[in-house]
Amino acid sequence: MAQPRPGTLEALAAAAPDQVVLREHGSGRTRTRAAWDEQAGALAAVLADRHGVGHGARVAILLARPRLELLDLVLALAKLGAVPVLLPPGADPAPADPAVVFAAAGDGPPTGALTLEEDLPALVAGAPAGTRPLSGFRTAPRTVLATAGMPTRLLERDDTHTDATALATVAGDLLVRAGHRQGRGHLLAAAPWLPATLLHANVAALAGGELTIVPSGRPQDWLDALGTHEPGTAVLTPADLAAILALPAATLEAADTTALDALLVAGDHLPLPHRLAAADLLGEESVAPLYATAELGPVALLHREALTADPGTAGLPLQGVEVTVRGPDGTAVGRGTVGRIDARSPLRADPADATSGDLGLRDEDGRLVVLGRRWDGWTDDDGRPVGPLRAQDAALGDPAVAAAVATADALLVQAAPDATPDPGALADRVRATCGADAARDLEVRVVARLARDPLGRPVSA
Repeated sequence: MAQPRPGTLEALAAAAPDQVVLREHGSGRTRTRAAWDEQAGALAAVLADRHGVGHGARVAILLARPRLELLDLVLALAKLGAVPVLLPPGADPAPADPAVVFAAAGDGPPTGALTLEEDLPALVAGAPAGTRPLSGFRTAPRTVLATAGMPTRLLERDDTHTDATALATVAGDLLVRAGHRQGRGHLLAAAPWLPATLLHANVAALAGGELTIVPSGRPQDWLDALGTHEPGTAVLTPADLAAILALPAATLEAADTTALDALLVAGDHLPLPHRLAAADLLGEESVAPLYATAELGPVALLHREALTADPGTAGLPLQGVEVTVRGPDGTAVGRGTVGRIDARSPLRADPADATSGDLGLRDEDGRLVVLGRRWDGWTDDDGRPVGPLRAQDAALGDPAVAAAVATADALLVQAAPDATPDPGALADRVRATCGADAARDLEVRVVARLARDPLGRPVSA
């Protein structure tokens, strides 16, 4: 009988079968390493037997928040050499040409999808007897994890030594700079279709840590899980963090976050006011903003000692990620010059250059400064280029503002509860930040409510 390959989750299950590795906050459900391996092995066997899922097959998973069954399914697919395609609820899985589609019953699953809550346990219960597949003994498909908008090459894979080393360099730099430590627990609460979410969770599991899964999406539950289970690391989106910071002051003061070494904030720009508030709540050394886009995946991480730097600063690129700023003609431009942000990363299924859709520049220290999706030629009083993100940050510095988004002709703001923003004062605040001449014609409009995208980011329509 084949033995688990060293360094795999199966090998850890054999070495420490009774160690709890998965814990779902709220439900109290847990998995030991042996139980997780057995559950995933049974699921892999039945997916292969009944649904023809095998090497290179794609399985779509539509899920708003993580749950215990997601980890069972991802490990089962790793055993088969199949590709999990993680998508937000409501997305069309058809372009992925999946062999099977899974979704949460509460998220409005598409027609024909199997539910994680009922169908997946039934599949496991009906699994055929016999030898279970082991991950690491198949030639892994070139893409081993696909997330919304960006096929990503992560998790277990067999490839050339050079390629594997490049992958390890990027992932390792991200995790080390984000404060991950061997054997520390991890809070799994962010949207699972973000590239950083399962990357960090799987590395934590492989490094001997326990994963605390919070499926509810409620910020109070995230705080409670930090205090109850004491994970060392966590991944949240800026919108998730904003929801936590919006909790009553007494709730935040009572929260126990002392065990948290690092909070990786991924998925979008983290506004400067939220950076400062998070640093006050968790400690400046615990907050690590990650610049990542659907097109590029993880690109740059802001050093925690530079947390209060220029609000557009995304930090230094990750090792192995080549960032190029290009002018209108597609040629590379020098430091300090605004252009389109492109990057080449071994974390992408296609490691060739891809564009982020953002405009920005590299400063004199090599840090990436992100201006936003456009630049109107604004410069601040020191002559530095500033863009829509800077204007949004300035507005969010007003406690009367709950959310802000800059459009081509206006700054739209949503009022905080029981507050009334003053458009004139907000315009003055933005001009003071972005330069008196730069925002001369800026119009500030207060709207009843800004729409949100699947990541919780405010959008103009």
